[in-house]
Amino acid sequence: MLRTSDGGQSWQRIAIDSIPALPDICMLEDGTGFAVGGIRTILRTSDAGEHWESLDFGGSGYLNAVTFVDPAYGFIASDSGFVLRTTDRGDHWTRQYTGSDIRLWGISFTDRSNGTVVGNGGYALRTTDGGASWAAQTVNATEALISVCFTDSLNGMLVGDRGTMYRTTDAGAHWRTIASGIAEKLMKVRFTDREHGIAVGYSGTVLRTTDGGESWAVQFAATTETLFGVACLDSLSATAVGLNGTIIRTEAGSVTSARCSEPLPSFLQLGQNYPNPSTASTTIPFSLSRSGHVSLSVYNILGRRVAVLVDEQRSAGAHAVQLETNALPPGVYFSVLHGGEFAVTKKLLVLHSGSVR
Repeated sequence: MLRTSDGGQSWQRIAIDSIPALPDICMLEDGTGFAVGGIRTILRTSDAGEHWESLDFGGSGYLNAVTFVDPAYGFIASDSGFVLRTTDRGDHWTRQYTGSDIRLWGISFTDRSNGTVVGNGGYALRTTDGGASWAAQTVNATEALISVCFTDSLNGMLVGDRGTMYRTTDAGAHWRTIASGIAEKLMKVRFTDREHGIAVGYSGTVLRTTDGGESWAVQFAATTETLFGVACLDSLSATAVGLNGTIIRTEAGSVTSARCSEPLPSFLQLGQNYPNPSTASTTIPFSLSRSGHVSLSVYNILGRRVAVLVDEQRSAGAHAVQLETNALPPGVYFSVLHGGEFAVTKKLLVLHSGSVR
C-alpha cells in the first residue's frame, strides 16, 4: 500500500503484514478509509492511511470492491452473489444475498438506500432498500461488467470487458450502449460530478468524458501497464494506479508518471525540449544516472506513437536527440522516456512556421 501527502509528487510504502492484493480502496473526507482484497481481507484506517487495522466480517469470500456513503454506512461486492453491509464503520458486517450466484466486481451507492452491483455475464442488480432486496436489470451484455459509478440516483455508467460501456439516466431501468472506441478491458470508472469522468483499463487505457459519459476521448497515459483504479480529485485532476507500482497523475491535461519513492528512485531524467513551441525541429535532452536500455518516443494527444527516437542501450550521462517536427500536424505532443520499470513524460507543442510571431 502506498500513501502520499504532497499531492502525489512522492509516495511512501505503508507496511501491512500478510495481506493479499488489494483491488479497491475507499477514502472519506474525515480520514477514514477502507481497503479490501483476497478471500476475507478488510482493512480500516482512521488517520488518512497512516495506520491500518484488520477487520473480521465473520465469513469468507473474495472481496472485490468497496464503497462508503458516509463514515458509518458501507458496502462490499463479493463473490457468489453476496454483498457485505456495515452500519457502524466496519465493526460489524451483514451478508446480503443478491439472488444470483455470479461473482460481483463493482459496486456503487449514492446514499444508504440506492445502489447497484455488477459482475460476470453482463449482470447488473439494483437495490432501493439498502441491500435488503435486489432486482436484476436488463443490460443486454454478455461481457463481464467490472465497474459501476452513479453520480446521483438516476445517472450511472458501467464498464467492462472489451471496452464495454453502458449509460443510464433513469436509475438503470434502461441501459444504452456507449461507444468507447477501444477494445481493451476497462477496470474502473469514476466521476467527479455529473459531467466529468475517467475510465481506465488494460494497456494503459485512459478515457475521459466531459458530457456525462455520452462520449469518451482517449487520453495519453505515458504507460502501457494495466491500470486497475482511478480517483478523480476534480474535473481536471486524477490519479490512476496499476501493475508494477504504476501511478499516473493528470493535472489540467498534463500527464505525469510517478513511482513509489521506495526503494529505488528513477534513473531517468527527461528535459524539456527546445525550442518549444517548435516549427521545424526541436532538441529533446535526457540523462541517465546509470547505463541501461531506454526508449524515447513521441505520441500525439490521442496516444498514437508518431516517432521513435531512441530504442537501444545508452551509457550513463547526458544525451540529446533531434525531432523533426515540420512534417507533424500542429498540436500538443508528448515525449516519453522509458527505462526498466520507470517512465517519464514531457509535453511539447508543434506549430506551423506561420503561427509564430
